[in-house]
Amino acid sequence: MIFDWAVFFKMMTMMQSFTLDWSNLCQLFAIIFITSNLCSVQFAVAHEVMHKPDKFYRILATLHMSKLYYMHFTYHHLYRHHYQVATPNDPSTSLKGENVYEFVVRCIKYSWKGVYNDEQKLGKPFLQNYALLSILSSLVFAGLVYLVFGLQPMIVHSLVAFGSIFYLESINYI
Repeated sequence: MIFDWAVFFKMMTMMQSFTLDWSNLCQLFAIIFITSNLCSVQFAVAHEVMHKPDKFYRILATLHMSKLYYMHFTYHHLYRHHYQVATPNDPSTSLKGENVYEFVVRCIKYSWKGVYNDEQKLGKPFLQNYALLSILSSLVFAGLVYLVFGLQPMIVHSLVAFGSIFYLESINYI
């Protein structure tokens, strides 16, 4: 996870001085693609860390997921996916005949919605609802990236985060 944060800071400082024009557009796509893949590998690390019994590790995994705008994944994976795996109720299990793009959209939508519904059933107030906190954490993180590094690095980081999420869910699809 330390390596991932080092890549993040290197990428953000590099993007501050990156001049976007037609001649280096291909280079930017390559940077986003490679960094998305590197970050998506860290989902596997965060996955293992979130399964450790100590609360510190769960917080660490959640912070990593928050950096990639996917904080609700921790709750969904631990408290929903493990109980619904390979059933039609599990949005992280692909359906017969579903293509990868349909799956990724459905998975993101219904995993978040499931977390939200669970939290609503428990009667948690707004600032304790994990699903809503995941959106808030994504906005706060994006805002911090914007304030510290600028608009271009924030946009690139957002593309990397979405690419990482797509890569993670593509693996779940398979």
